[in-house]
Amino acid sequence: MGRLALTMYEWFQIGTVMTTGRNRFEVVITGYTYAIRDESEQEIIAWHWHPERAHTAPHPHLHIGAGALVRREELYRAHLPTGIVTVADVVHSANTDFHVEPRRDDWQTILSAADF
Repeated sequence: MGRLALTMYEWFQIGTVMTTGRNRFEVVITGYTYAIRDESEQEIIAWHWHPERAHTAPHPHLHIGAGALVRREELYRAHLPTGIVTVADVVHSANTDFHVEPRRDDWQTILSAADF
């Protein structure tokens, strides 16, 4: 298997939260696009959530790309429903499902502790 590329885009809003007399900031993710591509830049799999875009599926969903070498045309256009997917979920999938070699031995501990 060749090299893989991982792309991640997130949309978010920053709000102010008042706690014990101090202003704190809160980041709320309002959408994302995560994708794993093959060495020729063909998308293998992608996770999307873009509720602000009225012309596409507003719920979190999965795309199977041409890089997955699936022979069913309808899968290329499908918006397969998922729950909310985090960066930690995608990194975990890359490491376990796509056999990407992690740079750290404690990667699972770090992802488990991530507060997404």
